[in-house]
Amino acid sequence: VGGKKNGKKGDSKRPYKRPFSHPSANAYMIMYRLKTPGNINKVSEGDIEDKLREAISKENEEYAKKKAEWKKSQEMIEANVFFAGDFVKVCLHNSKSLGDVITAAVKDHVEHNKSESAKGLGAVKVENMRIREYDGFKKRGMRPLGANSISLKDAGVKKHQALYLEVKADGEDFEEFIPDQMSLALMTYDSKLDKIIGPTPVLVDEKGARGSQLRAAVAKLWKVDPEKVALIAQDPITGPKIVEDSVGLDYLRLQEGSQVFGEMCEKSHMEGKPAILEKFERDKFILVIAFNDPRETKKPSKATEAAIQAANTSSGIPPPPVGVPAAPGSGVPLPPASGVPPPPASGVPPPPGTGIPA
Repeated sequence: VGGKKNGKKGDSKRPYKRPFSHPSANAYMIMYRLKTPGNINKVSEGDIEDKLREAISKENEEYAKKKAEWKKSQEMIEANVFFAGDFVKVCLHNSKSLGDVITAAVKDHVEHNKSESAKGLGAVKVENMRIREYDGFKKRGMRPLGANSISLKDAGVKKHQALYLEVKADGEDFEEFIPDQMSLALMTYDSKLDKIIGPTPVLVDEKGARGSQLRAAVAKLWKVDPEKVALIAQDPITGPKIVEDSVGLDYLRLQEGSQVFGEMCEKSHMEGKPAILEKFERDKFILVIAFNDPRETKKPSKATEAAIQAANTSSGIPPPPVGVPAAPGSGVPLPPASGVPPPPASGVPPPPGTGIPA
């Protein structure tokens, strides 16, 4: 077990191993001796011992079975399908189509979710849905994988992959996928209800986008004239700012997932101050203060009273009589109340027979 370390003899931490060794302690070897000259190209099964032939045949069957199971497992796709803030897990063979993924995902969602949105999704036609790649960091769908008739293998779906289910209404087109875009969270302000609704995703260019592009995207979403769209960006340092058409979104520190607040104006966003900006200025002075009310006193529990009494008993301090409070800090009970007022502070002694000490 000795060895060399740094060119010198010494104890080595690594144990000595024999060359060509195997951890198994069992070994089996069979040797056939050639009796007739010439090469033997083929050995018939009859030349092999029955016991050995049966063992080899059994091992070959087990190997073929395990190989088939392994090959099948490699062809199975386990995908998480995301949609509408939820996701379901789907496991299908790679020969199945993207339409089969949609059917399985919707079926699983409807069976395990009894909400109205789940029922509505179950009523959507398969041709109004498609599968896209899903970006977990950006939390949105990316590149579409193709028609619903394409197989998972031909679509390039990996064994473990996140997918996104996109849904559209009748007569509408699927969302156009443009690389290098970012998604902003649009919060819509309703001035009549004084309520902020959202978020709704809005796509703009990731680099070089300006306020005009964001305004046009929101106007397209609301189906109104861009002039009627007022936008506010909540800057974490300087506070709320009006999004002008010429300002860059990177200047406003807007990035993937950032919130932007929008309001639909009656005339033009250029006329007057947007109501959403007035709301921000009004609400920034609201403070919420939580405090303990000293007027509310809680009576100690029975367990606490029992523990205090046990501690006083073990320390030799007698418990106070019933109805008589203990003197604070001394452990000695106060004298019973007599109902007679205490002597005045002028030093005049109390009248005799009152029970009040001088």
